Amino acid sequence: MSNSVVASFPGAKRHGKFLLSLPVQIQQNSARKATTFASTPLLKAARDRAPVEFGALKESLIKVNRTYKRAGVVMSLVGKKRGFQRYYRGRKNKEGRPVGDLPSNIISLLHFGTSKTRPNRFMHRAFVSAKPNMKTRFFSKMKRDLPKDIARAKRKGAL
Repeated sequence: MSNSVVASFPGAKRHGKFLLSLPVQIQQNSARKATTFASTPLLKAARDRAPVEFGALKESLIKVNRTYKRAGVVMSLVGKKRGFQRYYRGRKNKEGRPVGDLPSNIISLLHFGTSKTRPNRFMHRAFVSAKPNMKTRFFSKMKRDLPKDIARAKRKGAL
């Protein structure tokens, strides 16, 4: 997967064994917080690189977090908000409904291009520029919050 960030660092095996020794809930809570914190630069970079003539496209870009408990995977996705629509003031179609545009329909056409337009790979450029910052933010958040999560689990008797 070319558009994914794989977190690796010196001593990963030692720290990975320590993380796996913790209860699943603590692992997922810490990873979820760190993933959410780390994906913010990607969202900002994607909004900065979105074409200006599509202002609603910038508004429609969002960050969504997913946790797959059985697989032990926590991920953050940056992309379009499904069904997002911006209405234009006062304009109506033939049926009298407000007229708007759906940027969620435009994003793939912009990114990959069509037979008549060249691709504008703004999401890929945003990913490449934000990738180093995402890794450092992920590990700094894990380093800062993991002791707090372990202390909280000890107070509640889960550890």
